[in-house]
Amino acid sequence: MRRENANAGKGFRIMVTGIRQCATDRFSAGVLVGGISAFVVAWLPTTAWLWVVGAALMIAWRLRQDGVVPRDARRQSQDLYGNQALIEIAGKAAKLGGWVVHLPDRRIELADETWAIHERPRGRTIAFEEGIGYFAPEWRDAITRHFETCVATGLPYDIEVKIIDGTGRRKWVRAIGVAIRDDMGHISRIQGALQDIDERKRLENTARDLERRLAESMENISDAFFQLDADWRFTYLNRQAERLLARQRSALMGRLIWQEFPEASSGIIRQHYERAVRESETVDFEVFYESLNAWFSVIAYPGPGGLTVYFRDVTKRHVADQHLHLLEMAISRIEDFVMITKAASQPGGGQTIVYVNDAFVRITGYSRPDALGRSPGFLQGHRTELATMEAIDRAITRSRAIRAELLNYAKDGREYWVDMSIAPIVGSDGRASHFVATGRDITDRKRAAERLTESEERFAIVAMMTTDAVWDWDIATGRVQWNSNIKSVFGHDDVPIEDGFREWESKIHPDDRARVVSTVLAAIEDGVDTWLEEYRFRRGTGTYAEVLDQGHIIRNPAGMATRMVGGVRDVTETRLNEAKRLQAQRLEAIGQLTGGVAHDFNNLLTVIIGTAETLADEVADPRLSAIAQLNHKASRQGAALTRQLLTFAGRQPLEPASLNINRTIRAMEGLLSTALGETVILHLALDPAAGHVRADAAQLEASIMNLCINARDAMPDGGTVTISTARSDDDAVIRIFDNGFGMDAETRAKAFEPFFTTKPFGKGSGLGLSMVYGFVRQSGGRIEIESEPGMGTTIFMSFPRLASTQIPAEPISNGVLEGGSERILVVEDDPMVREFAAGTLVSLGYSVTCADDATEALQILKADGPFDLVFSDVVMPGPIDGDAMATKIMTLYPKLPVVLATGYADVERIGTTSRFRPLAKPYTRRQLAEALRQAIGASQDNR
Repeated sequence: MRRENANAGKGFRIMVTGIRQCATDRFSAGVLVGGISAFVVAWLPTTAWLWVVGAALMIAWRLRQDGVVPRDARRQSQDLYGNQALIEIAGKAAKLGGWVVHLPDRRIELADETWAIHERPRGRTIAFEEGIGYFAPEWRDAITRHFETCVATGLPYDIEVKIIDGTGRRKWVRAIGVAIRDDMGHISRIQGALQDIDERKRLENTARDLERRLAESMENISDAFFQLDADWRFTYLNRQAERLLARQRSALMGRLIWQEFPEASSGIIRQHYERAVRESETVDFEVFYESLNAWFSVIAYPGPGGLTVYFRDVTKRHVADQHLHLLEMAISRIEDFVMITKAASQPGGGQTIVYVNDAFVRITGYSRPDALGRSPGFLQGHRTELATMEAIDRAITRSRAIRAELLNYAKDGREYWVDMSIAPIVGSDGRASHFVATGRDITDRKRAAERLTESEERFAIVAMMTTDAVWDWDIATGRVQWNSNIKSVFGHDDVPIEDGFREWESKIHPDDRARVVSTVLAAIEDGVDTWLEEYRFRRGTGTYAEVLDQGHIIRNPAGMATRMVGGVRDVTETRLNEAKRLQAQRLEAIGQLTGGVAHDFNNLLTVIIGTAETLADEVADPRLSAIAQLNHKASRQGAALTRQLLTFAGRQPLEPASLNINRTIRAMEGLLSTALGETVILHLALDPAAGHVRADAAQLEASIMNLCINARDAMPDGGTVTISTARSDDDAVIRIFDNGFGMDAETRAKAFEPFFTTKPFGKGSGLGLSMVYGFVRQSGGRIEIESEPGMGTTIFMSFPRLASTQIPAEPISNGVLEGGSERILVVEDDPMVREFAAGTLVSLGYSVTCADDATEALQILKADGPFDLVFSDVVMPGPIDGDAMATKIMTLYPKLPVVLATGYADVERIGTTSRFRPLAKPYTRRQLAEALRQAIGASQDNR
């Protein structure tokens, strides 16, 4: 311990020197690492302090990041110790973090690892008073005193104190502080380290507690215990040893055992002890010590320092053994088995078999050596009744006689029943010392009784263990018995047993009844053993459940069906979920096809809109200009149709923002009332708890309007549309209900499919609900329909609910189509789109170079740069798409702006990759010009 403390002190001094050298441009990683290594080796295991060596590098790295260490020193440190990631891992493993207090303003800066020790979120620099407040109240004066001494005198400090972390938990830390002087020799800052030693402290306390408990345990164990050194002298005796040896430990400590106990020296005791030491082997023996008039059971364990001896008084056991031997002679030939067990020596202990007769060996198959010394419980198994065993245990605990029938297991695994009587043998002290169990094999009688009740129990067990409504049909009488699930699952009370078949038949849906009854009768007639049908079964409420009914047909030896047992299972929810899954898969497949077609069409529309826009602006002939404008208008309508298709496919670029759904709906109230007309009443029931969602405002408003128009069309004679909001767990729910004519199951199944409509030809495109479906799904929400013919329709739209979010301000355009003279690289795989984009940019004055794909673009950037901007499509053939290319360009050319164009990609994710919001295809010339000008301007501002 003295050597370890010396190492720790030396290590601390070297570590302080290393930190100071780091702070005065004399960086010496070797000194710093060596100091911390020597400092912690006295405190941590080898595997732990090796990690702390790395933690020193973390401190040095922090100093380099602050600009304290010269650049050459940084390079040497990097060459010597590898990358920063390994340093951070080392710091975390050692639970060691750095800190610095800048003087004179006393602002504290903490390393990430130090914040982690405090379990507080990483923040800015903090005031000295706040930092002191992190320490436990009782330690604040001490840490302040050490710190102020360090500031005043320059003396370093190293103390162990307690902090209160961000979770309110108190923990031990090691605080180290070193004064750093400037070139004038004045102390300019205090810096050091904070190490989490809470686990070490806990282990130290645990070790002390274990040492104390071990000592207490050795004093209180029932066995006597003493230790001898290599010279056969006593080094320790417990209280039980004093009692059995009838000697005080104070009179025996340091004394030679052979002198204090001459009888042990001349007998077999010394022979066993010397053999144990000589052969380094544990010895176990029993001996009668005449001078103490007692039998002892002795176990001696040799060790490097001598011999450890456990012994106990077994005199009573020897007497009992003699008595048992006499008893064995008297009852060895009885036909019923006899088993004698020794009572537990302590409450809660187990019995021990001390005798079995020949009948026991014959019945169980276990020999006497197999059984003696074991608990009687080894005869029981997994089918032995727990209640019977508990009753036997209670009787034995109370030293009372008991008779019971018990299932036991023979040595070969065979089950057998015994009719057993157990009686206690009570000693003079009134306690049972042994128990005598006698009994006979009643296996044949028990099995006959089991077979008698087996058929009745089978039905009861099956009915109890299943959630099905289990039935048992006596085919000859027509009686049908049901278990309790016919009430709990289907709501039927007091189902008649007599004529039960007809009662069951009456509950089958009329459309299914003939089919189901005919199949069950055919199964009985055809000689099969099982029957299975799915049909609609009437509940007690009058509604119908989709059920799966299956039964097993029991036949007599002549093959005639006499009985049928089965169960009815409610599979309504299962079938509904299967239908929803199939519908979702179908819509997903349609969406993928629709999205692909719409994406390709967007490329064509980009060219058409752009050229039509150019013609409209530049053609002087009014007639041709009007044609160009008509072409442009038709193209924009085509773009709107494409956006609806992409919305259904979940690929329409959205502009999500934080929306108060109640405010959005309130703002639409007048517009919705106008759209619904005079015969339809609009009612709003908005829950203030609904809160905010993140969604595209225009798409949300369009979706609500679309659903309300559908509701209006479902009520040609007028009615009510109710829009309500609510909070459901972490979702905000918008519910739109109408009391119109509703939808049947077939219509509900196809409602979200594109181009599906129930309206007359020319009255609807069939994209309304599909657009809503795509928008809700793309926004991370869910949409469901509840409707029945004549019962109206309810649409549920659920969106993830936000706590609060700020909506970013939209940039304001001045309406001027602005160009420039910069070099732009256009990357587009579609020739027409590429030609249109390049032509537009050239017309705006830019110098344009084109590439067919990302690979070619990267080659051009390398060979023909520099460029002022890259404009690229996202979806392109080849190993690299536009998104990946943008990421690579940002790495290779960090100041080069990249603007992406997409037909259906995730705009927010792509914007994060390229730093600029992508253009959504199809885009206009103005949108292209403004997006590129904005990106170039932002890039120039950052240079």
